[in-house]
Parts: sequence; structure tokens; C-alpha cells
Amino acid sequence: MQRHLLIPLLALCALATAAVSSAQSAGSADILRASVKVDAIDKAQRMVTVRDEKGHKDSFHAPPEMQRFDELKVGDRINLTYFQGIAFEVRKRDAAESTVGTSGTAEKPVGTSGTAEITRGTGPLPSGAITQRRTATVTVKATDLANQLLTVWLPSGRVATHKVQDPSLMKGIVADDKIDITYAEGLLIEVERP
Repeated sequence: MQRHLLIPLLALCALATAAVSSAQSAGSADILRASVKVDAIDKAQRMVTVRDEKGHKDSFHAPPEMQRFDELKVGDRINLTYFQGIAFEVRKRDAAESTVGTSGTAEKPVGTSGTAEITRGTGPLPSGAITQRRTATVTVKATDLANQLLTVWLPSGRVATHKVQDPSLMKGIVADDKIDITYAEGLLIEVERP
């Protein structure tokens, strides 16, 4: 599904917290910003080489979905804003459900689901947003209210710790609770021309 209006990145925070609909939920969010300058463009291979403010270079392939690729020019500045919001929903363990054991390995695979969306900008220079929302069912390993930390076993068996902005929302979440974690990610891309 595509929309013709550029989604404001801050709206992703609302998307992340609205993604869960239980009586008890908690969340956290991170926003990272970076700017790079276009150093070289290989139009035939659809490759773009960029340089950051410290002089580090990197190259990336522009997929066919990047429709305004031909409008990029050497010297353009590309501003990137990355957002990741995480929301947690508590679901009490059901004996019939699959579980993740204390060893961190899944006794029965626990799935993840997700959706992605590309929104193209309509301004005079190339721009757009890529958003994705994924949900995974995990098992709580530990909670640390004092430090606002929630540690969980992921479906892959890995252990991850997340910082929670409002620790009061973690009250009642205990080890072995099964919860859903929804990750809302977004990348906003804007091109500036000197």
C-alpha cells in the first residue's frame, strides 16, 4: 500500500504505541539523524557513492523503486532521519501456546509478522519515506524497573534488552510473561541541492 502524502516521521511514534491494544503497554523510541554528500553516481549500475562529514565513504545500490534516481546529482546533500519505536503488549502465558524456555531456545517456533510501505515525496527534489512495522512474540527474561530495562528472549533465541521510557508501564510484567513487541521503523530521505 502506498500513500501520496509524505508521512511525518514523528507520526511513527504514535504508530508504534497505537500498534498494541492491551490494557498494559510500554514503549521506547530512538531517532538518529545523518547527512551525507553525493560523491559519485553510476547511473548504469544505479550505484551512489556518498561521503559523511568525517570523510568516510560508502556506496549503495538504488533499487528500481527509487523512481527519481536520475534526478540525483554529484554534490547533492542527502539528509537521513531514522526512527525506531518499540511498543510492548503483555499477554499472559497460556499453557497451550508455544513457549520460549529458560535456555532461550524456542520450544516451538514463535513467528514474526510485518508490513512495509514506501511513500514518495512530491517536492522539487527527490525525497520519501520507508516505513516498516514488525511484531514478534517474545518471553520476558527479566525486568529492572529502577533502570527502566526489559530483557526478553527473541524468537531466534537471542536475548535483547530494551530501555522503556515510562517504567510505571512495566509494573506487572514479570519473568516468563509472553509479550508482543512491535517495532516501528522509518527512514526519511530528503535531498538538498547547494
